[in-house]
Amino acid sequence: MDQWKRKLAAAGMGVMVGLVCCCSALAGENVSFRGEQTEAAQGEMPEEERQAEVLYEAICQEKLEEYLDEHPEGSCEDERASFRLNEKLKEAAAHRLQAAMGSGYTNGRIPGEGTVEEYLASLPQPSSRTCMELYLRNCQDGQEAYEKFEEKMMERYEAKEDRKYLPEYYREIGMAQAQRDGKYDFLLILMR
Repeated sequence: MDQWKRKLAAAGMGVMVGLVCCCSALAGENVSFRGEQTEAAQGEMPEEERQAEVLYEAICQEKLEEYLDEHPEGSCEDERASFRLNEKLKEAAAHRLQAAMGSGYTNGRIPGEGTVEEYLASLPQPSSRTCMELYLRNCQDGQEAYEKFEEKMMERYEAKEDRKYLPEYYREIGMAQAQRDGKYDFLLILMR
């Protein structure tokens, strides 16, 4: 669990962003959040998207570190070393985030929607793969959202010692973000 003890400050945000983007590009991933954008392009990016980018890149860095800890012979070029962005999961995350913000969210359930597994099963071509949903509320920025992500995953892992509570276990991600009352809400769906 050393990977949970590491903090982004140890590597520096610039190094982390470069490493994640480099590894994503080498793995042939179509990553919509890019760390190599010019300053002008970043200035045009809405703040909500910029904070989502920070969260996404931090989660990808965590997954990469876990993967390399687990597979010392591996490299960032390995397909399992990074997340694939899944458009269907992204759409599901956006829908569930809006529903959660409107109806509430308790113990992984949204009133009228149920759990993420129930929601995904109701869609055409449902998936029976393992998935996990995390709703990160009232975050100042993407860094605080990552800290909440890390805390939730760590609590679950320590309670059950099951690798499905490690980012390295999952291969795909869909996420959505919204701003409310000057703070950010994020909803992530991770899928094996």
